[in-house]
Amino acid sequence: MNVSSINISFKSAASIETAKKVADVILQYRRPFQKETLSKSDYAYLNEVISKKIAPSIDKANPIPVTIVGFSMKSPNKQKTISDFADRTEYETLEHLNNLTKKIKEVYPYGSDFKIFSDGRLFVGTIYGSSDDAVTKYIKTNKEFLNKLGTDEIKILSIDDFYHNTGDNLRKDLFSDFPIDKEKLIASIETDSFLRLYRQYMRDFYAKDIHTIDPKISCKESRKIGDKIALGVICAAESYDRFINSLYNQPYLRLSVHAKPVYDIKNKIGIFLNKLKENFPTPWHSAAVKITQKDGNEIFIYEKKSLLEKAHCQFIPNIEGKGAYYIFPSDKKYDFSKSFKENLQNNFS
Repeated sequence: MNVSSINISFKSAASIETAKKVADVILQYRRPFQKETLSKSDYAYLNEVISKKIAPSIDKANPIPVTIVGFSMKSPNKQKTISDFADRTEYETLEHLNNLTKKIKEVYPYGSDFKIFSDGRLFVGTIYGSSDDAVTKYIKTNKEFLNKLGTDEIKILSIDDFYHNTGDNLRKDLFSDFPIDKEKLIASIETDSFLRLYRQYMRDFYAKDIHTIDPKISCKESRKIGDKIALGVICAAESYDRFINSLYNQPYLRLSVHAKPVYDIKNKIGIFLNKLKENFPTPWHSAAVKITQKDGNEIFIYEKKSLLEKAHCQFIPNIEGKGAYYIFPSDKKYDFSKSFKENLQNNFS
């Protein structure tokens, strides 16, 4: 949906100003796309995209509908993650998103209706090493984290909440109701440079996981499998998008866990999932490590479990109800201007 196609007029100047303020809050969390330079006109465009989508809610004094798709499952690659359960990475991310809803409420008293649509159930049988049991564990612990945070504005939902079936039959029901023309999608990927780049990125991403999970599979074969997975993920995501659209009878704000171009064809706004606003791995492909900053304050960053273990980070089990995590060695200096790998080389080479 392009912003120009959203034919909405505000009822009052106050609504316009409120919408712009909410858009400004959300854009504070925006994740830049690649090495973009955001101009004033680019920013104004993004503000308008957001403002027009949230206008109906503000005019009616209703909570603003916001969605984000993600929080799928912990990666089956256990070089990256601690277990199948959500851990401190997810807790920190949910707290980060909760802070976003609080900031929205500061400028718009009716706040937001923030729905996280977990997509892990869609990809079981597609992503190498995935399972329904792992997805169930993951969703359950994320919901426990939301309860601990005490938020009433954020909800995590899965197709389980809408389709009363299980396993492959659950996925079959969704894909039957919201079918995708695979050949047409492949053709669109070939003509859309962003989608083509996205498929290549996912192919290589999953190929590395496959080879790590099962080293007997060659890198060449891993890439072939990874390419099929990438296409399967894109197809399932397109079907899920259509399903989510069917749940709303008015424009809603769609955020993304991935960085998006300013003039994204679907007007999705990519946001950071961490307090430092850095390009860390997503929570479901990493573990959390607590590091003490120069000012003495502690912060969590997200990194592969294997790297944290190489850095001799101390493992802390889930004793606080906020998920397991690691602690960076207190006798080592951490330079936040450098990557974790660079810090690892500097401290342990």
